[in-house]
Amino acid sequence: MTPMSSVFIAMGETGALHFDPTNSSTHGDWQTFGPIPITVPTPASTTMRYIITPSDRYTPGFFNPDRAFPVGGIGYETGPTKAPGGKLVNPINLIIHARNSDTAANGGYASFFWLAIDEGQGPISPAGIPLNQKLIGQPANFVATKNTGDHQVLPNIFNPANPAQASPPAVQLQGNPPYSFVSTIGTTVVSTFGTAPFKPLPAAPPSVGRPLVFVTANNAGCGVSPNLAHNAAAVALVADHANTVPMTSTGFKLIARNTDIAGACGFNWVALLPTTSSLVSRLINVPPGAPQPLDLLVDTGTCPAPVLGPFYFNAVGTSGDWASAEVQFNAPFAAEPVVLLTPQFPQPYLPNPPETNYSSCAPVGIVQNVTRYGFTLAARNSDTNNTGGQASFYWVAFGLPD
Repeated sequence: MTPMSSVFIAMGETGALHFDPTNSSTHGDWQTFGPIPITVPTPASTTMRYIITPSDRYTPGFFNPDRAFPVGGIGYETGPTKAPGGKLVNPINLIIHARNSDTAANGGYASFFWLAIDEGQGPISPAGIPLNQKLIGQPANFVATKNTGDHQVLPNIFNPANPAQASPPAVQLQGNPPYSFVSTIGTTVVSTFGTAPFKPLPAAPPSVGRPLVFVTANNAGCGVSPNLAHNAAAVALVADHANTVPMTSTGFKLIARNTDIAGACGFNWVALLPTTSSLVSRLINVPPGAPQPLDLLVDTGTCPAPVLGPFYFNAVGTSGDWASAEVQFNAPFAAEPVVLLTPQFPQPYLPNPPETNYSSCAPVGIVQNVTRYGFTLAARNSDTNNTGGQASFYWVAFGLPD
C-alpha cells in the first residue's frame, strides 16, 4: 500500500472503433486498440497494473449515437524497443482487446480510457497527484440480457422504473440525476475538477480538463441472505457524448448493459485528471476552482497469483462460465476502499481471422464483499464462443489517507 504521490501513474484514452453485434460471423465483435506507447522509468517492471473502461466520448452520431458495450482486456505488451541509435523508445506498448457484449443489429462504437499504475516505481517529474474522486455506487435492477430493461442509466436509484432507460436502439439518458463531482468543503461548494467548462467534444483530451472515469461492477446493496439478489454481470459505459449528456464539472452518467440473467448490479468508479507539480511552490497545478487533490492510498495486485495460472472460463450459459477468488490487500485500509478490475489475456491473444481455433473469453469482473482487508473477485464470461478461454485480472484499490 503506497500513497498516490509515490507511485507511477499514466492515463489516457483511445479513439473510437466500430464493433459488430456480439457473436458476429465476421469476427467484427472483437476489436484491438493500440499499440499505445507509455513511457515509464523501468519498462521491465513486474508490478505494472492496468485498468480500462469503455466510453462513448468519441462515438459518431447526433442525438442517438450508436454505442457498443465492449468487455475489454489487456493483451500482450510489445517492447521495450530501441531506435537505431540505441535510444529506448516506446518503453511499453499497451494493447487492448475488446469484445462487444451487445446484440444491437448494427453494432456500435466505443473508445477506451486506460490507466497504468505501478507501486514499484515512482512518478516521472513533474507529475502531480491526479485530481481524483471515487465512489461505490448503488445498484440497479436489470432484466435478463436481450430483453427490454437489460440497459440501465446510473445512478437511477431515484427513478428506477423509468421506461426511458430501456434497451436499444436509443438509450435515453435524460430524467435521472448524474453522479456528482460537486462536494461541500466546510461551507464552500466546489467541484473536484474545477469551475471552468470542459472543452467541447470531440477535441477534448484529458490534458484540457476532461477527467477519465474508470468503472468496475460491484455487489454493494444487492441485499442480505436469504433475500440476496443475483449479482448481474453488467458492462458499464461512461456517457460523455457531445450531443446527449456530455460530462461536465458537475458530474456524469453511466450506461450499463446486463450480459447475464436478471439481477442487480452497481458500480465502483474512480475519476482522475492528470496534473503537474510546481517545482517552486510544491503545490499541484489544478484547474480554476479545483481543490488540491487528496493523496489517496493505493494497493495493487493480480489475481489469480501468477504461480497459479489464469482462470479458465467455459462458454457463457454453461457450467463454469463464472470464476471467483478471495483477494487480501497487502495491508488493511482505514475504511473500505474502492476497487477496480480489468482482465488480462494470456500471450499471445489472437481474436481476429484467420485464427479460428483460438480459446476465447471476455470475462466481466465484479468486485464483491469489500472490507478493509480484502474482497471477493468474481467474473463471468460474456463471450458466446463455445470453446471458452483463460484470463487473469489486474486489481487496483484506492483508499482514503489516514
